Amino acid sequence: MISGVGVENMFNATKKVVDIMNNSDNILNVGICGANYNFSIGELLDVCIPAQSVGTRGFLTCRDSEVSTCGDYELVDMESTGFINATLHVENRYMFKVVSDHFEPHKVTKEKTKSLVFNVIDDINKLIN
Repeated sequence: MISGVGVENMFNATKKVVDIMNNSDNILNVGICGANYNFSIGELLDVCIPAQSVGTRGFLTCRDSEVSTCGDYELVDMESTGFINATLHVENRYMFKVVSDHFEPHKVTKEKTKSLVFNVIDDINKLIN
């Protein structure tokens, strides 16, 4: 399911899925994020829930709008909080982000996003199986 941009869209889309899930089902959020230069474009990140940390490498911050300078941020997206809040009672939940840009949201396109995600699908499959 593609939720669209933003916390509210993600929450609503995820909640629809959660409402029809079985307790043993897995739910995944796969999306993109902006990152500082410590991360490579196309890099797959396994985000810890609910802490939103990426191992010892960084911390994902959810924002309401695009971020065009790194400032104090390591990783930024616009949907993670919606997914986390909609899956509070789901045991098997996973969040993966692919670095799409270095705080240059104007460079992110629909085609680039699809390409980045499709490039890591096999890696995600290996991580959850």
